[in-house]
Amino acid sequence: MTFNVFLKAKRPPAGTLPIRPGGISRSAFSAPPRRHAGDRMQVQHLDHFTLRTQRLAQTRDFYEQVIGLQPGPRPAFAFAGAWLYAQGMPLLHLAAAGVRDGDALARYLGTRPASDGAGCVDHISFRCKGLPAFERRLADMGVACERRTVPSLQQHQLFLVDPNGVRIECIFDSSEAASWTIDAEGVATARPSNDRDEART
Repeated sequence: MTFNVFLKAKRPPAGTLPIRPGGISRSAFSAPPRRHAGDRMQVQHLDHFTLRTQRLAQTRDFYEQVIGLQPGPRPAFAFAGAWLYAQGMPLLHLAAAGVRDGDALARYLGTRPASDGAGCVDHISFRCKGLPAFERRLADMGVACERRTVPSLQQHQLFLVDPNGVRIECIFDSSEAASWTIDAEGVATARPSNDRDEART
């Protein structure tokens, strides 16, 4: 699926930018679009997401051991980190924050206050296969999750929280066998019997 994105920005006075403390001014996008030949940009797909973390080892272990991503080649950045792959694609980039080479990270990606969680991002989703095996893995590792089934589509979702407080979704096709039942809103109403009582996040 291809998305066509049109930038609808009012041209600011020369030498100025319509920036407010919270970001770009809303008024910058209120003017009618100006059409120019060749001004269309096409989004092809989500390339990757990057987590800046002070828990590099724990975060890498979570995405490798729980989610199932694979470590792979990473460019020779001047700051520590890791690239994790799925189907040959480097979906997750990790950047180590709060370490000796923090100046190199700030120079390349800019500075950000040290914090956990995802800010205004609710969750990041991975399209997955093998729901029963994944549920067994979570139970064996004692990893807690929330279970949902998308109304109408009947696609199955498991929500987890990574070591940085980022909420992760693993979504599976409706043809896969889910171990839970749901209410009218798609929320799991019965906890699977193979879940451990003592689960960690």
